[in-house]
Amino acid sequence: FCFGGSKRSMFRTAALCAALLVGVAQATVELSVKNHPRLPTGHAAILNVANSYNAFGGEAFVVKQVHGSDTAKTHKRSAHTTLPLTAKPVWSTWGWRSSVDIEILGLRANTEYVYHVTLADGETQSITFETSDTLEGMPDMVVETVDTTKMADGWTWTSVFPAPNQNQTDEHKYFTATVMLDEDGEVAWVMDCDTLFKGTPYWNLNENWCGITGTQSVLNNGNLLLLWNIYGAMVHIEDGFAGLVEVDWSGNIQMMWASTRDIPLWSVPLLPKPAVYVDTIVLNHQVDQLPNGNLIGIGFDTVELQCDGWEKMTKVYGNEMVEFDYHTGYVYNRWSMFDAIDVCSTADSTEIAYNGEWTHLNSFDLSNVESRNEMIVSAFYLGWIIAVRYADDDEGKAGSLKWVVGQGWEDPVSMVDYTSSLPRFDLSHNKNAGLTVDQDRYDPGQHNINVVPGSNGTKLLAFDNSAYDARGMGVPSRLVIYEISELPTDAEAPGQASVAWSYVDGGKSPFLGGAQYLDNNSVLGCFGALTNPDENWDNRAVSLVTAPKPQAAPQLCNPAASEAVLLSPPPSLKHRLTNPRIATPFLQCWDHSNCNQAHIVEVTEAGEVVFSVRVGGRDADGTCGDNTNSLSWNSYRALRVPVPSYATKA
Repeated sequence: FCFGGSKRSMFRTAALCAALLVGVAQATVELSVKNHPRLPTGHAAILNVANSYNAFGGEAFVVKQVHGSDTAKTHKRSAHTTLPLTAKPVWSTWGWRSSVDIEILGLRANTEYVYHVTLADGETQSITFETSDTLEGMPDMVVETVDTTKMADGWTWTSVFPAPNQNQTDEHKYFTATVMLDEDGEVAWVMDCDTLFKGTPYWNLNENWCGITGTQSVLNNGNLLLLWNIYGAMVHIEDGFAGLVEVDWSGNIQMMWASTRDIPLWSVPLLPKPAVYVDTIVLNHQVDQLPNGNLIGIGFDTVELQCDGWEKMTKVYGNEMVEFDYHTGYVYNRWSMFDAIDVCSTADSTEIAYNGEWTHLNSFDLSNVESRNEMIVSAFYLGWIIAVRYADDDEGKAGSLKWVVGQGWEDPVSMVDYTSSLPRFDLSHNKNAGLTVDQDRYDPGQHNINVVPGSNGTKLLAFDNSAYDARGMGVPSRLVIYEISELPTDAEAPGQASVAWSYVDGGKSPFLGGAQYLDNNSVLGCFGALTNPDENWDNRAVSLVTAPKPQAAPQLCNPAASEAVLLSPPPSLKHRLTNPRIATPFLQCWDHSNCNQAHIVEVTEAGEVVFSVRVGGRDADGTCGDNTNSLSWNSYRALRVPVPSYATKA
């Protein structure tokens, strides 16, 4: 019954390798543990229940219940397989035998478990085994605070991926993963690209700098929706393509999508098959499922134009919202930011020179669609929260502007006057919020906006990146709730808004970040890219491509920043030989001494931290690893999801 020996099996039982013969006197069933076919052995297993071989006939049995816990009894788990389950005799060379496989998921790495199997006749047998390591490449995830008496129920779903200043020279070591933390903050479910696509028709994506980051949402059927991309396409728009994958809790792929408009010609042969193709440029950041089953998410949209002061015609990347069919990818509706906001009055010259991107939408919320016809989106580069019409109404077409929350910044200077011409909000001090006046400010850039449930659409939660010196806000990042007390009627009659709540973590996360309002009125926050030492967005990483692009030359870093380091993650030799375009290196203004870290927190209304987990960051000696083992890590955002059916509290 031994099935180990290889590095990746590594299940050790309490007796007789990985199998334990139970109930010998009754000759009832044998229990053994084997590797899960899809998920890592540190977090999942298959429990086999079988009776002995019999040359003269076999007996069926029924597994009624399976439950277990770690031997320290800190957490409990049950079977993921639907029970009861009948095992019927099957003939083989060795005789008749009845056998069933039971999935057990949500396990913690390097942990000893005892599982109990109860048959329909009431007999219970047990087995003890130990899980292996978590996935190779996973960063350290340190649990600092867990107060389950004050936390909202659920598991915490997040992602991990290397910070821009990690020097990756081997695509097979470029580790990104989607991660579930259980109620104690421990890793209980994880998949990287290799785990996700290995042994499937999509395995070749792993040969092309595959990454998992961006949208993570629970579908109507309870399955998980992930965003994947190759060659960093979610942010390096012209360097590859991106798509979606639906997986169940067992890690099985149920559906596959790819966004195909304007993908590089060399990448066409890499498109996944079978898959549903969606006509938009690089699905990114957030995709959700509507009650009618359609998917809705953020893509890119382009316009060629030349604004006053620009040297030439430039391809500008704005964003569009797209609603498309789950089964066919047919696009039913599009909402383009080009129909809502004027490009030339708002385009930041630095961002346009960088990669032609204008708005950088990173989230949306549809909570106010029924009551106010508002689709609310977050435009990071503009530093605005924007509401557009979801459908045509008496005052305008679908996609036209309703209002903006934010101020006019000074790059371009025209943005100041332009903002004053829009339906907007004056910001006032909320005396009841108990905040200092310095918190009465708009965001220079934000992520993950959402409408606070139960607020009648009047409160907006966001992750405020701040850390933007050019916009006069080189201050620490925060979680923030804006309260709208009066809507604007037009540009001459602004609405009224105030800061109702904020939480400052103390560090700067110039990009990335998440915020979710929880059922217990707490906020789950993800400070996704905390820099150490502190850095502002102005000094971020920028892209330098090795092949001609249709827009401007590469934008150099701020000369006041630390010495630039050229990091060149090369593609495979096969890719170099067969494709005219090679992978995008990074010109990184934060040198390797800047160590990124992600911080996931649950914060109460009173500002008490009741859940805290840190990802990556400096070790006890204050170092950040080296080029082969960097400790600099980021996280996209965090989402509290319902506890899976196979997991119960101790």
